[in-house]
Amino acid sequence: MTAIIVSLILGIIVACIGAWKDTLWEPFRWRSFVRTPILVLIWALMLQFLFQDSSSILVALAAIAMERFTIEGWKAVLRPMPSKFRRKTRDTLWLLVRWRELRHRLGQLRHGAINTMKNRRHLAIPERRPSTIAGSDKTTE
Repeated sequence: MTAIIVSLILGIIVACIGAWKDTLWEPFRWRSFVRTPILVLIWALMLQFLFQDSSSILVALAAIAMERFTIEGWKAVLRPMPSKFRRKTRDTLWLLVRWRELRHRLGQLRHGAINTMKNRRHLAIPERRPSTIAGSDKTTE
């Protein structure tokens, strides 16, 4: 029973990570999101039945692996082309904007550093001359 609960929780976590990972390439689909925990749960039930004395974590991790094999096998064998490769464009405009902004700021930093180095040559601190205390011209009264 513990293996089933752990598998369900890990299945939901895997579904969340998969949804987050694919947001650049394809829109969010509830069917795909719910499919992962359900398949992990089914595999956990089968594995728990087959290996009754196994650790809950091992059964959960094996169920996640079997869910990945099932989904990727389905995509490779039965589906001709994944939907993310059918689209002509990708939703990466925000990434391009951020990249241009980063390049602009790095350019500003670089030019600022170069100008600072140029200014330091003109503002160089003159060398100090050693002062002689014994032979000073100042008289004290």
